[in-house]
Amino acid sequence: MAQASSTTLTVKDSTGATATMSLIADPNNSSAKASKVVVDEALNAKDTFATGANSFTLPATPTDVIEIKGSATKTVRIKKIILSGVASTAKQWPVKIIRRVSSIADGVAVTAVATKFDTSDPAATAVARHFTTLGTLVAANPENSVLFAADMTLTAPATATAPLVFDFSRNMDKALVLRGAADCIVINLGGGALAAGEKLSWSCEWEEDLS
Repeated sequence: MAQASSTTLTVKDSTGATATMSLIADPNNSSAKASKVVVDEALNAKDTFATGANSFTLPATPTDVIEIKGSATKTVRIKKIILSGVASTAKQWPVKIIRRVSSIADGVAVTAVATKFDTSDPAATAVARHFTTLGTLVAANPENSVLFAADMTLTAPATATAPLVFDFSRNMDKALVLRGAADCIVINLGGGALAAGEKLSWSCEWEEDLS
């Protein structure tokens, strides 16, 4: 019986470092198309991060209250966004995820510290932040402005309310991709009047790679 022959292939991993993986040729088919590549799981792993904030006070008539900004050096793949909050009296917000043509240039924002899922990963290059004072709205990307829309109800702290979860990878779906530092998405609440005691919590998980 013919034995498979093995050699190595030099590739770049998700950090840009050179790595090697096995290349196994099919002994029963000389065609290069029949070759199999055995990929080390570590080479497929993407740098993964999460961040967020608890109970920040919403600005008056909130529109773009959270922004996730892409990277100049890596492709950013947003996997999950979670929103929740409280209010002294129940309040329903029309939540939209909107792609903007650039980052918000003014307002007062708090940048959340990105936490690595693996301590050996490099630092995050995407930026996630929320606004305590609203900035000037940026034009929506005309190709796909409103990506998702849902309602979120805030209730008194003693009342349990399920968080609003946007999960972009539960069924191995394609993640929400940001390409370039000007590529941004925002969480927009529509600009309605605040109820008493409203506070919002949020978290975001994303991956970065060199694709």
